[in-house]
Amino acid sequence: MPEILSGVYVNNYTKRYQPPFDEFEMDSCMIPIGHTLEFPSIQGPSIVIVLEGNGDLLEIHNKDETYSMSLQSGDVFFVPAETHFQLTASSKGNTDFHCYRAGINSRVL
Repeated sequence: MPEILSGVYVNNYTKRYQPPFDEFEMDSCMIPIGHTLEFPSIQGPSIVIVLEGNGDLLEIHNKDETYSMSLQSGDVFFVPAETHFQLTASSKGNTDFHCYRAGINSRVL
């Protein structure tokens, strides 16, 4: 039988699922409207899938360079290694911002 993971909260908005192998881990993020969640840079790349809600992405490459864009349900984006970013749940919709982030398992890095 497959092992069903229950996940562990890493902050108020994020639950992390670490399977018993090193290829990846997944974060489930539920950000309330008007709140922001910081994602520190990690050594490997990751992919974020927006399941529900609207939000704004602010990607910070270094102190002088930033990139921002609006997000909505169904969007998928790639986050390069060593990239710090934040997501803010927008009030454009009437639901919290729910996304998943998959990246290299932190046990490996």
